[in-house]
Amino acid sequence: MIRFQALATAGLAVALLATSAASAAAADGSADGKDALDAAVSAYQRVYPRITPEQARLAASQQDDRKALYDAVSGPSFGGAWFDPPTGVLHIAATDPALARAAAERGKASGLNVEPHLVKRSFDELQKQAVALGGPDTAIGKAAQGNVGLDVENNLVVAAVPAARVDELAKSAPDGVQLIADPGIKDEEDAGCTGRFTCDQTIRAGVAIWRGAKGSNVCSAGFTARNALNQRWLYTPPAIARTATA
Repeated sequence: MIRFQALATAGLAVALLATSAASAAAADGSADGKDALDAAVSAYQRVYPRITPEQARLAASQQDDRKALYDAVSGPSFGGAWFDPPTGVLHIAATDPALARAAAERGKASGLNVEPHLVKRSFDELQKQAVALGGPDTAIGKAAQGNVGLDVENNLVVAAVPAARVDELAKSAPDGVQLIADPGIKDEEDAGCTGRFTCDQTIRAGVAIWRGAKGSNVCSAGFTARNALNQRWLYTPPAIARTATA
């Protein structure tokens, strides 16, 4: 289980791979001598060893269309998205049947294989619940010690607590919250980056991005990458790529 700051963008994590595959390949030098599409294909083949060349090329070639669809459906009814490159299916969750239908229709018009899912909670609601649950003023938050994340495929907030307390704490868990046993994976805090809202000296996945004044949070960092021109990028939800200044 990863801390919430690393999982806050899980609703788009798989979807973002399609938008960033070429940059991810460039980050380790594998994009040298290749165009962006070939670099993206190579990235898919590394991440999904059993994917066919045709499936990888289709997934890579449709990345801009998927990004456009994410932008179109993002809003209060959006429940998250995940993409399965081997099957080519883009899953879109929504709380509103009209949005689910619109996502499927827009995807079909763009040549995408979209499978809509009606869910109870929007992505924004899941994220707000995760933030509230993970605080030190709740019994689950104290036990989880920040190990709270989102499972958009099942439309749940997930908290990892000590195995001996799972059954006890589950009795008071709010609707939409699943408790699992903490696997005990240890992490080490970075100097200058001790939490999602206290990370001013570096850029890490999940850290809050604010505009104008500290506390005016507008987004969160997904991950950093470089493109074939060695330019730095910061990928953020909802699938928006921005140039990093550091």
